[in-house]
Amino acid sequence: LDQAIVYGEGKVKAAEVSNMLGIMDRSRIIDLYEAVMSGNPAAAIREIESQYHNGGDPRGILMDLADYVHWVTRLKVLRDEALSDTARTEAEKTRGRDHATKTGMAHLTRAWSMLLKGIRETELHADPLTAAEMVLIRLAHAADLPGGEELAKLAKQAAPSGERIVPMQARELLRGGRETAGDAQAAVALQPQPAPVQPETRSFSNFKDILALASEKRDIKLKSDLETLVRPIRVSTGQIEMAMEPGAHPGLPGEIGRKLEAWTGIRWMVLVAKDGGETPIARQRQDSRDSLFRMAREHPDIQAVLKKFPGAEIIDVCEPDPDPVPIQSETDEESR
Repeated sequence: LDQAIVYGEGKVKAAEVSNMLGIMDRSRIIDLYEAVMSGNPAAAIREIESQYHNGGDPRGILMDLADYVHWVTRLKVLRDEALSDTARTEAEKTRGRDHATKTGMAHLTRAWSMLLKGIRETELHADPLTAAEMVLIRLAHAADLPGGEELAKLAKQAAPSGERIVPMQARELLRGGRETAGDAQAAVALQPQPAPVQPETRSFSNFKDILALASEKRDIKLKSDLETLVRPIRVSTGQIEMAMEPGAHPGLPGEIGRKLEAWTGIRWMVLVAKDGGETPIARQRQDSRDSLFRMAREHPDIQAVLKKFPGAEIIDVCEPDPDPVPIQSETDEESR
């Protein structure tokens, strides 16, 4: 505040204080959303550069953008019920409702996934702004890509007369239509985590239990640190044994212990080993995705589709949903 008074010659403006603290106007995050979702990468780059020069943190800007994507998705699902959230600004409510009407669910969920991956990239890259700009460019170009239903229709129209396209889940397609016991277990593992039970009865037996709790509490930063900087060794209720990646900040173990104690109501002991431990979860996940992409590119059916659509690329390979919930299309909503 003293700095603001000195620079303002006795007059303090809210905008100047926000710039000094690196706090971005929420309406500018919405402007950034509109730029990427309308497929305008140039406008998105100019906007994030402007926010950066005003003191904004590239990683924080992407986190705010992910939060707004989540807000628009809530509006699309809950509609007017979501407007009771008093933490949201009037601009977020008014413009968010318009975005929820115009944006398809497939585009929102794809943007959410790309942003979560992009946030991790800004943490790992030496220049966070450069990494954030590349994330926004990918988002803007993906905005024009068709959703799953549209792509299925295009493939059906391109198929020779008399041939029938049978929908297959990603894992089933990669294994030639044969599902193994391991596939079934992987599908079950991807089901949403159950609602948290009372703190005193909740038990922890592996590192994924810790990640699930951080996700439930919506602590994106801690969850990202756990996935990228921690090499888990052993987990039990009230105790974590782990090693840390070379770039991890020394205060991370204390932060983990404090937040787990606040969330569960019990004291946690965080033991740090000098070496050992499993590969960080984020790296395991990336290795798994690389393997899926490699299998997809080598599969004859995928090669046939790529040949049918010259210039097409594989941008994502998803694990199967064991019990998919049908998403109501905008056409069905309008007919009500």
